[in-house]
Amino acid sequence: MTSALAGLGACHVITAVGLGPARRRGRLVLGIGGTATVMVAAFPQPVSGNSVAHTVAASVAFIALGSWPALAARRGAGAPLLAWPCSVASTVALLGLVVWFAAELHGGERGLAERATAGAQALWPLAVVVTTRRALSRVLVP
Repeated sequence: MTSALAGLGACHVITAVGLGPARRRGRLVLGIGGTATVMVAAFPQPVSGNSVAHTVAASVAFIALGSWPALAARRGAGAPLLAWPCSVASTVALLGLVVWFAAELHGGERGLAERATAGAQALWPLAVVVTTRRALSRVLVP
C-alpha cells in the first residue's frame, strides 16, 4: 500500500508538470495533491490509534485532488475534460465523494467511501491526460 501511494503521488506530480494545456493554478494544486499523497505513504496509519501526520496529509491530498479540475479549466482548451463545464462537474463529483468519506469516518461504509474517493481521484488525471492527448493529436494531424 505504501509503495502504491508513493507511486501514485509521484505520478500526480509528473502529470501536473506535463499537463501543459491545463491552467497553471490547477496544475499547481494537482502537484500539491500528489505531494500530499506521497506524504500519506510516508506517514502510514499505525496498527492501533491514529497518526495526526497521516490525517493531515490525507486531508490535504483529498481536498487538492478533488478541487484541481475546476482550477485547471481553460475556455477553448480544445480538450473536452479541461472544458469549463466538465471540469466544474468533475470537481463537484470528486469533492462530493470527499464529503461522503468524511461523513463515513465513524460509519459503517468508511472503507467503501475511502476507496471510491481515492479511486476516482486517482483515475481522473489519467482520463484528462488521455482525452487531452487525443484531442490535441486530432488538431495537430490534418
